[in-house]
Amino acid sequence: MKKLALYLLLLLPFFVKAQTEIGMRFDHQLSWAQIKEKARSENKYIFVDVFATWCGPCKLMDRKVYTNDTVAALMNDKFISLKLQLDSAKADDDYVKSWRKDAGDFQALYKFAGYPSFVFFTPDGKMILQDIGYKTPVEFTAMANQSLDPQRLKYFAMLEAYKNGQKNYTSLGGLALFTRDVVQDRKLAKEMGQDYKTNYLDHLQAADALVKSKEFIIEYSYLISIKDSLFVLCYNDPAKADQLADQKGWAARQVAGAICREELDPQLIKDGKALYQDPDFKRLFAAVETKYPKADLKRSLLNYQAAYHRKQNQWLSYAKTKDEQIKMYPPADAFGVYVEINVYGAWDLFLHCNDHTVLRTYGLKWIDMALKTGAKENEAEYLDTKANILYKLGEKKVAIALEKQATDKTPGDKDIYANYQKMLRSEKTWTNEN
Repeated sequence: MKKLALYLLLLLPFFVKAQTEIGMRFDHQLSWAQIKEKARSENKYIFVDVFATWCGPCKLMDRKVYTNDTVAALMNDKFISLKLQLDSAKADDDYVKSWRKDAGDFQALYKFAGYPSFVFFTPDGKMILQDIGYKTPVEFTAMANQSLDPQRLKYFAMLEAYKNGQKNYTSLGGLALFTRDVVQDRKLAKEMGQDYKTNYLDHLQAADALVKSKEFIIEYSYLISIKDSLFVLCYNDPAKADQLADQKGWAARQVAGAICREELDPQLIKDGKALYQDPDFKRLFAAVETKYPKADLKRSLLNYQAAYHRKQNQWLSYAKTKDEQIKMYPPADAFGVYVEINVYGAWDLFLHCNDHTVLRTYGLKWIDMALKTGAKENEAEYLDTKANILYKLGEKKVAIALEKQATDKTPGDKDIYANYQKMLRSEKTWTNEN
C-alpha cells in the first residue's frame, strides 16, 4: 500500500530500481562498495532515497519530484542516486535480493523512522544529512543544496570542541541540528538545544532570536515555553511571528503546542502514559481557552483529544473526535484529503482497529468522502483502502471486486496486487492490530 510514514519498522530492507523513467537517474546496477568508489573517483555526493512499496508519499516523490527538471538537473550533476527499499515483495528481483546485507546494515545504522527518508553522503562516504517526509520540488532542492554546504563538514570539528567544553554559542544551534540529524546522537543534541536556548536565545529579543536562528527554533519548537518572550510574540503578534518564520499559521501552532505541553500534559499524562480513561476534556479545554482568550485553540484541542483516545485504543471515542475535526476543519486540498482522511483516518482504522462498528460507521464513511473528491491520482489507493476495510468486515466478495478495480487502475503497484492475491486466498491483509 502507498501509505505514510505512520506505518514503520519493516523487517527486510532492499535496494531496487528507480520507478521513474525520466528525470533523476537512479543507479540499479552497482553494489554499495562500487557506488562509494564511483563517488570518490568522480567527486560526487551520494543520495539514497529510502522508501517502502506501500508508501504513498514515496510514490508521490517518484511522480512529482524526481521527474522535476530542476531537481533532476541538480541531482544528476552533483549526486549518484539510488533507492533503498525497506519492505519485501514477491516481485523483488535478484538485484533487489542481492542488497539484503548492505541494506540491513543501513537500517541498523541509520534507524529510519518512516518513509520516505533521505540520506546524503559526501564523496568520501561520510553521512552528511538525513531527513524524512514528502518534499515539494523546491523543498527537495533546498535540502539537496544544504547537503552540499561546506559548513556542514566543519561541524565535525566543532562537535569535538563542544565535547571538550569549548562552546561557540553563535553556531551552537546549527551544531545541535547537525548532531541530531547527522551524528544521530539525539540525547546530546537535545542537551545542546536546551543549552543554546537557555544561554543564548533567551537573552535576545524574540524577533532577533527568530531572525538569527529561524531553522533551529522551527526544528526545536518544543522548547518554546509559555514563559518565553517568543511565546509572547506568537501570542500577541502572530502575524509578525509568521512573517519572521516565513510560515503562515506558525505562531498559532507554537502557542497551541506550548499550552498543550504545559497546561494539559501535567494534568493528563505522566511518564508518557495517560492518567485517566475518560478525562473531562470539556472542563479542561474551557479553562485554557479562558486563560488564553486571544488564541484560537479549538482545532489543536481536538487534535489533542483525538491523540489521547487513540493512544489508549479507545477507537469509538477517537473516531467521534476525529469525525468532528473533519467536519469543522475539512482538508483544503487533495493532498490534505489523502493524508488526513485516508492515511490518518480510514487506513489507520483498518490497520489498528478491530471494532467493526467503528470501521463501518467511520472508516467507510471517511474513505467514501475521499473517493467523492474525484482525485484520479489517488483513486486506486482509496479503492484499496475501502476494499481492505470491507474485507476486514467479512464482505469478501465486494472487497475482492473493489481490489480488482484498484489493481486494474495501477497495474504496476506490487502491494495492491499482493493484497488482491491475499484476498483471493482468504489470507489476512492487515498485521498491526491495536
